[in-house]
Amino acid sequence: LVAAALCYWFAQRLARSPYGRMLKAMRENSDVATGLGKPMARTRASVMIVGSAMAAMAGVFFVTNVGFASTNDYVVGLTLDIWVMIVLGGLGNMRGALLGAAIITLLDRVTA
Repeated sequence: LVAAALCYWFAQRLARSPYGRMLKAMRENSDVATGLGKPMARTRASVMIVGSAMAAMAGVFFVTNVGFASTNDYVVGLTLDIWVMIVLGGLGNMRGALLGAAIITLLDRVTA
C-alpha cells in the first residue's frame, strides 16, 4: 500500500511538472509540440523508461506477495478488469482510476 501511494504521489508530481505539461502537449498534438522545439523521440523513450520502472516495481511486489509468477496469472480477464477500472474512473484522471479500481475490486469480492 505504501508503494502504491508512493507511485501515486510520484505520478501526480510528474503530471504537474513542466515535464508533465510537455507530455500533455505531446498527447494532444505531437506536431505542435515538435514545432515548439520539444524532443519527442527522447520524451517517448523516457516515458517508456518511467512506465517500465513502475511496472517492474509492481511485478516485484506481486511476486513478493504471491511467491512466484506464472503465465497463468495474467489472463485476458485481468487485462479487461484493469481497463474497466481505468475507464470507469475516467481516462486521464488518476483519482478516478483509483476509485474505479476500488469499485471493481469491491464488486469482485462481493460477487465471488
